[in-house]
Amino acid sequence: MNEINDVRKHMRDLLDLIMGLVHAESGFLLVFERTRLAAWVGTHGVPDAEGGSPPDTVISTALEVVRSGKPLIATGREYAEGGPGGTGGSSITVPFLGKGRVAGALHMEGADPDHRFCQDDLVKIEDAIRDVGVDIENLFLYLKMEEQKRLHRMLLSKMISAQEDERKRIAADIHDDTVQSLIGSFYRLEGVELLIEQERLSEAREELSKTRASLQRNISGMRRLMFDLHPSILDDAGLAPAIENYVNRMEDQDGIRGVLHVEGELERLDSTVEVTLYRLAQEVLTNVRKHSEATELVVKVVRRGEMIEISIRDNGVGFDVDEVLEETGHGEHFGLKSLIERAELAGGRVKIESCPGEGTEVTVLVPWRK
Repeated sequence: MNEINDVRKHMRDLLDLIMGLVHAESGFLLVFERTRLAAWVGTHGVPDAEGGSPPDTVISTALEVVRSGKPLIATGREYAEGGPGGTGGSSITVPFLGKGRVAGALHMEGADPDHRFCQDDLVKIEDAIRDVGVDIENLFLYLKMEEQKRLHRMLLSKMISAQEDERKRIAADIHDDTVQSLIGSFYRLEGVELLIEQERLSEAREELSKTRASLQRNISGMRRLMFDLHPSILDDAGLAPAIENYVNRMEDQDGIRGVLHVEGELERLDSTVEVTLYRLAQEVLTNVRKHSEATELVVKVVRRGEMIEISIRDNGVGFDVDEVLEETGHGEHFGLKSLIERAELAGGRVKIESCPGEGTEVTVLVPWRK
C-alpha cells in the first residue's frame, strides 16, 4: 500500500509539473479498465480516496479520448457549455499508453477566460508524458494489483457467505421437508402398531403403503441433496457425464431443453480439476436457469492442447456484456465476476458473448493439468 501511495504522490508531482508548463488551473490523471474508471489522481487538493470520483464531464471527455486514441482541445464557448466550471476557459485531454495500449488520459483545465490551450501545449504535455511513460505504466500496474486484491478479498467474502447461505438452505430443507416427513412416518408407524393390535389389518396395510411412499420421497430428496453437495457421478464417471446429468435435471425441473456435445475423447482428469470445471459449468448453468429465460441450451466440452474448454450457449434474453461487467462487484451481477475470478484462480479464463435479445455464450477454459 505504501508503494501505491508513493506512486500516487509521484503522479501528483507529475501533474503539478505539467500544469506549470501549460499554465493550467487543475489536472486529472485517469486510468480505465474497459470503459470503467479504475483509478484516478487529481491536483489542487482534490481527494482521490476510495469512493470519490472526478466530475462526470472530466470522465466522459477522458473516456472519449481513450476510445479514439486522439488528444482533444476544447476552448471558449464549447468548454463553457460542457465543462465542470462553465467559466469560459479551456481544457486539453491527452491519451497515454499502459502495457502497450491506451490505458487512460491526462486532463488539464484552464479557468481563465483569456487562456486557451494550443498545439504548443499539446506538444509539451506529450513530451512530458513520454519522458515518464514508465512511471505511468507502473501506476497502471500498481492500481491493477490493488484492484485485483480488492476483488479477491470480495470474492473470498462472497464465497464464504455463499457457503454459509448454502448450509442454511440445506439445514432448512432437511428440517422443513425430510425431518418433518420422517417424524410423520414415525407417528404413522406407531399408528400401524395399534391397528395391528386391534387386528385392523386392512387399515394397517394402507398406512404402511402411505409410509413407504413417504419414505421413498425422503430417499429421493436426500439423493438430490447429496448430488448437489457433490455428485457421485463426477467421481464414478467423470466430468462430461456429470454435466450431462445436471443438464438433464434442468430439463426435468425447469423445462430448459439441453444437449451436451463432447468433441474427441475426454480422458479422466485430476479430481481437483474436474471439480473446478464442474463447479464453473454449474455456476454458468445456474445463471441460465435463474436469469436467461432460455428454453434451450447447448453445452460443448473439448480438450484444446493443455486446456479444457466448456462452452454453454443459450437462446435466452441476453445482456450487454460491457454494461454488466462495469456493474460487477457492486451488487446483483457479482456472480459473473465470481465466475471470472474463480477461473483465473484455476489458471484459466472466461469469454462471454451476448447481446440483448440474442442469447448468451459463455466459454470457460481451464488447464487440464494441476
